[in-house]
This record gives sequence, structure tokens and C-alpha cells, in this order.
Amino acid sequence: MQYLLLVIIAGVLLGGGYFWYGQWTSENKPPQMGIEDFIPPSGRDTPTNPSMNVTPTKTTGVQPQKTTDTKPSADKSEIIQEFSFTNEGYAYLPAAFAVKKGDRVKATFKNTGGTHDFRIDGYNVGTNIIQAGQSQTFEFVADTPGTFEFYCSVGNHRAMGMKGTFTVTP
Repeated sequence: MQYLLLVIIAGVLLGGGYFWYGQWTSENKPPQMGIEDFIPPSGRDTPTNPSMNVTPTKTTGVQPQKTTDTKPSADKSEIIQEFSFTNEGYAYLPAAFAVKKGDRVKATFKNTGGTHDFRIDGYNVGTNIIQAGQSQTFEFVADTPGTFEFYCSVGNHRAMGMKGTFTVTP
């Protein structure tokens, strides 16, 4: 009799838990967390090293949304090059972008899944770590020519291929 009572209670608890979990919609589900969410980002406060450039990564054919604000001005930094980035798994889309020296860059990163950020050490700029569905924009003047790596500083995302190249031509 006691055994039957325990089986009934266990069945009710399991059924109730299954029903409760099924009530979550995609909008209000608790976030899924992986081990990388508990590893602190590294390299944020270290000085930049221009010799740490990488070779360009394969692009996916997605072109950045680029607009130029052509306000008449003698100051070239008034020209704004605007780029939008998303992520697909552990890859940025697009994986490369380029501007001319002196251009003002306005970059927006929209996180489409997971916990990520967008960093360019060569210019010491980037976003905060943001969750899926969030976006963040930052601006800077591209005043140093060269090729610089951009990457996600969360956990080992950079080592997993979440990086790309930013080129400033003279």
C-alpha cells in the first residue's frame, strides 16, 4: 500500500513538473547557460599589441550595411562608415570589414544567440557582454592604418573561431 502511494506521488510530481515546464514560451524561457558563461572574459584590461594581427578569415558572402553621411566638412572624421554585425553560432557575419584612415566608424553588434561581445583591441573599443536579442553600438575614428582582429572575449569563443578582421587603408 505504501509503495503504491509513493508511485502515485512520484507520478503526480513528475507530471506536474512536465506540465509546468511546458508552460514556458520562447519569450519567457529561462536563459540556457553553458560553461563559458561562468568563465570571466580575459584580455580586456591588457595593453594592445599591434603585432597580434591575424590573417583574414573566410567571409560568408554577407555584406555589411554601409552608409556614408556626406555632410560638407573639411574634417574627414565627419564621414561616418556604418556597419552592422550579427553572430551565427561562434562566427560573426560579416567576418571582415574595411574603412579608410580618418573615417568615423559606427558599429552595431546584434547578438542573435548566446552570450557574446564584440571587441577591437587595436582601437580599444567594443561592446559590453550582451545576451541574445540585445544589441549595442559604439563609434570611433579609424586613425591608425593596418589590419586588426575583432573577436568575442567571452570564455573560449575567440579560440572557437568567433573573430574577424578590420582593415584600415591609408
